[in-house]
Amino acid sequence: MLSAREFDVAKAETMMRKNIAFRKKIGADTILEDYVVPELINKYYPRGYIGPDKDGCPVRYLPFKNLDLKGFAYSVKKSEVLKFLTFLFEHDIKEMEEMFKKGKKTGKVIEKHSYILDIDGYTFHRATNRDAINLLNDILKLYEAHYPERMKIAFFINGSTIQILIVVTEQFRGFNMNHNIGIPVHIGKPFIGSTIQILIFVTFLRRRLA
Repeated sequence: MLSAREFDVAKAETMMRKNIAFRKKIGADTILEDYVVPELINKYYPRGYIGPDKDGCPVRYLPFKNLDLKGFAYSVKKSEVLKFLTFLFEHDIKEMEEMFKKGKKTGKVIEKHSYILDIDGYTFHRATNRDAINLLNDILKLYEAHYPERMKIAFFINGSTIQILIVVTEQFRGFNMNHNIGIPVHIGKPFIGSTIQILIFVTFLRRRLA
């Protein structure tokens, strides 16, 4: 947490205290054992776990086309959405720990995950909806406050540069990604093969299309 607060000891201590209180309140330490995903979220929140990348870090896939943040903002309590995301983040951390145990001989430290953000079909209207933007900002604030520097890389695929700029500038407005989360953003498919094992990615996509 020191590096997440630019090695300011006082800020890092404050962050740690808030994180301990957050984990106790939301039940993060036992969330993988006792949390049941609400039916509405389970049915309509699109997500997919692909597997490890070439360094052993977990990779998730998120199709924005099927992500109705506005609908969630109106039909699901914000606290429920944030608890669900906490559940996903904790799952990834557990996966990191398991991969680290398996790869101890390599000496690699596995403590980050990556996302493939598929924006095919994601319209300007949905990307600029105020309620969706507010909910996404709350999600990003949770991530930055309690899972700092966990993001390894984010890929934006199946969209033009203009589409991607709209998503980033509108839905991540007011949130300094590079400073607060440190997300290196790559546009397009060619970069994926350098990081993610293509066989695993193709197998994952075939499962979704079957």
